[in-house]
Amino acid sequence: MYIELCVSICDYQTALQHELQSVALLCDALLCSDVYCDNGEHIAILAIYADQICKACLESAKASIPVTSAVGEAGRIPGWNEHVAPLKSQYIFWHNLWRDYGMPRHGIVADIMRKTRSRYHAAIRQIRKQQDVLSIPA
Repeated sequence: MYIELCVSICDYQTALQHELQSVALLCDALLCSDVYCDNGEHIAILAIYADQICKACLESAKASIPVTSAVGEAGRIPGWNEHVAPLKSQYIFWHNLWRDYGMPRHGIVADIMRKTRSRYHAAIRQIRKQQDVLSIPA
């Protein structure tokens, strides 16, 4: 995790340097020595300059820093495919087999179905608890 973050920061710095090279230096407004300058042209030029710098920062971040969507957004839960999906498929298999056997209350098929359901739901609870660790907020 730490190494990935360092790589993302280095990628961001490189992308930002590249983006900032395309920002035009507007010398008239930047070299104005009047601290109380109320020249409308200078104010407009500085606003454009600040906007270009912000845009460069945002574009660099978008290109280099990975993000995950928030839970509920597109139904994604970080770590689901690795930790929960295999248990879900086992549970579905045993649940369907249990249904095919007439949904018995006792017996080996019912016991295995309950055990796989329990493991599946426990994995869901665990992944939700660990959600902050598994994702970087957007």
